[in-house]
Amino acid sequence: MFGSGTRGAEVVRERPGNIWSPAQLVALVIGGGAIVFGALALADTGLDLGHIDFPHDVTLGFHTTPLLALIEIAWGALMVIAALRPVAGRALMVLLGTAASVFGVLILLDAWQHRFHDWFGVHDDNGWLILAAGVVTLLASFVLPVITTPGTRVVRERSSVGS
Repeated sequence: MFGSGTRGAEVVRERPGNIWSPAQLVALVIGGGAIVFGALALADTGLDLGHIDFPHDVTLGFHTTPLLALIEIAWGALMVIAALRPVAGRALMVLLGTAASVFGVLILLDAWQHRFHDWFGVHDDNGWLILAAGVVTLLASFVLPVITTPGTRVVRERSSVGS
């Protein structure tokens, strides 16, 4: 029947040693920097959800709006999440690095110049910074290795299989 059998039996498995990547450190540093920069920008501009693209302000020498600050915070938080897992995080880093690189290139090419400036308050210096963050993120995700430490680790799991 449904309620009978052994519940919570312990299963012991041996797995390879710990897995990590230097790309995790890159994601953590860049993501943390984006969060701090976005938080400082949001503190400078304030947040009025009725006018999320206003006011335009300068934070640490870069032009910004509350909308751009919120995007920077969200992007940084996703980068920190990518830093948690060495393999799955790399896929998220590729996605975030590509998005930042494309956004930076669009700013530098003056694509939709008036809209980008009105919404995000961006100028060429913003474009270079965003492009650099995207390229470093992409390079880290493609070039830096995934390292497995030698040895094995024992993983204890609870099994919910009934008999």
